[in-house]
Amino acid sequence: MLVHMARLPYFFERLIYHSVGICFDSLLFEMTFMPIQAITTTSHFITKFGLYIAREVKYLVKNEIYKPTISISEKSFKDARSKGGESSGAQGTESQVTLTEICGCVRFLVLVATIYIFSHIDTSKVYHNIKGQPLMKLYVIFNMLEICERLCRSFSRDIMDSLVRTTIKIFFHHFPEETSSNSTNNMEAFGGGDEYGDWDFKTAKNANSSKLEVTEAVKSTFNQIKDLVKSVSSKYDEDRKGRSILNSCRKYSDSFNIYYKFAFLYVSVVATISFHSFLHLVRVLSLNIAINSPESTMFLLLITNNFSEIKSTVFKKYDAVSLFVIFASDAVERCYLFCDGLLVILKMSTSKRHLRSYITVLSWLVVIYGLEVLIDLLKHGYLIKFNKIRSETFEKYNSTLVIDTLLSRAVYNVERLTLSRFEVPCKGSFSFSHISSRRLGFISSPIVTLIVCSLPKLGFHLSIKTFTISLLIWLSLLLMKISISILLTAYSIEKREEIYVLDPSFYRIGAL
Repeated sequence: MLVHMARLPYFFERLIYHSVGICFDSLLFEMTFMPIQAITTTSHFITKFGLYIAREVKYLVKNEIYKPTISISEKSFKDARSKGGESSGAQGTESQVTLTEICGCVRFLVLVATIYIFSHIDTSKVYHNIKGQPLMKLYVIFNMLEICERLCRSFSRDIMDSLVRTTIKIFFHHFPEETSSNSTNNMEAFGGGDEYGDWDFKTAKNANSSKLEVTEAVKSTFNQIKDLVKSVSSKYDEDRKGRSILNSCRKYSDSFNIYYKFAFLYVSVVATISFHSFLHLVRVLSLNIAINSPESTMFLLLITNNFSEIKSTVFKKYDAVSLFVIFASDAVERCYLFCDGLLVILKMSTSKRHLRSYITVLSWLVVIYGLEVLIDLLKHGYLIKFNKIRSETFEKYNSTLVIDTLLSRAVYNVERLTLSRFEVPCKGSFSFSHISSRRLGFISSPIVTLIVCSLPKLGFHLSIKTFTISLLIWLSLLLMKISISILLTAYSIEKREEIYVLDPSFYRIGAL
């Protein structure tokens, strides 16, 4: 097992950086492509609603103008409306929005509401309240903060999935797929065009009397059967009409219930993401206090929390599959550490500082990152030693993430790529970036909320120069997101041969 502990840094750090790249890809997606999805989806529905109103007005005006002179029957008017709808539908199929764009628009609306709520929080009061607390109270707060953050991470993912699922139901309720249901009634098809009723008996005059009697007997028997079937079908039609009325009332009430459910889930998601963002704010401010404070108490507190994490995980029983939960948490924490360092730099940029202060802060961030790497290696090294797990297990985790990256972008079926039953959750409803990060349990909305709420406090004012700088920053983030996606896809294609020998027990691994 000492050999596997010695080989651990190679497999572990490579997997960590792969996971951090997936998390940053999801984070940059919400800052770049998600606003584009929201704009295109909103413009599509506004255009579709405008065309619908214009078409209805056109038919109403046309009917009123030509009504005194031309007698247009109701059937021809309906045929004209249906032809117009079919032509407009044929034109509209060229620019249809996808389900992924609609779900992305809903996620963007959640993000906008969260940013609006979180922008009213006074961070200076929170900063001074944290700085003025005694050491023991801060130790308890930090431990509670870590536990609450993990619970919020799991709950936010589940409630966001429920909101997206409800959005999909509403979408299919109002925009069902058009099917060619031009089937007629079976009774009419059976009795339509009564060949026995229109039978020409002139050709049977020269026939024998026995044949004529047989024909008349068959005709009378068929008419009796037809009358019996009609009587039964009339009763069935009455029952079917009653059921259709009940079903329409039930569907009408269900449509209202699904809107209430959507509103409740939307408010719940906004509240959850806002609380999760506040937890990250406390985390960032505590790191800022630990770096800028001349005393070493806050910094010592951060280190003791890391060693308490070792104590709470090392002496527990894990196997090769359940160990992924610990790794996913460490990978997300590593990504949060990068984001926290960025937010500390943004907080420092609110006032003029010397270059030496930035160098000091960056040096402390490097020290904190080095301690995080050392503690993660020690923790996972003893975990694989005590539980007798091979270091190649982390390579299997890497193969699972590679499958997520490839299959989320694959057009063909899963069986054609992996030759196995590997399921990609939320494919077709979430973006490519979110599908890969869901397995790690990463939620990017709280970090995006903190970053966006920190940007207006940099001292900028609304002007052409500010708009130009903001546009250049957004374009830089867009290029960075595209570059990370290309690198992740290229890396996954390079490692695609490893997925054929992956144990099926690793298909179901995931964060809590």
